[in-house]
Amino acid sequence: SLDHSARVWDLRKRECVYTLPGHRHLISEVKFEPLDGHYFVTTGYDCLIKVWSSSKYNLVKVLAGHDNKVMSADICPDGSGTIASVSYDRTIKIWMPEEDFSALADGPADMEA
Repeated sequence: SLDHSARVWDLRKRECVYTLPGHRHLISEVKFEPLDGHYFVTTGYDCLIKVWSSSKYNLVKVLAGHDNKVMSADICPDGSGTIASVSYDRTIKIWMPEEDFSALADGPADMEA
């Protein structure tokens, strides 16, 4: 949205149930983890990828390493927690979790590019 936040909507009730504080600039994409949907990522023009818990909507991890706006990200469907991101800096980064990503809903996971 224009205020650099992402909103979670209950489509049955047609109302916003939570507003994520988001990024310092525009959010370019939101992707849910394809297996169980325990977490999702947002990408933004602030050069960051943010990992969020789907159950508590809390920020779990900030992935920094791009030098320009991040346009897209995807989460590997094999359950490994691997995230791929692409940026206007003409790079693709593969982010590998240092611990089991299935525990993401319970607490933060460390990741490295």
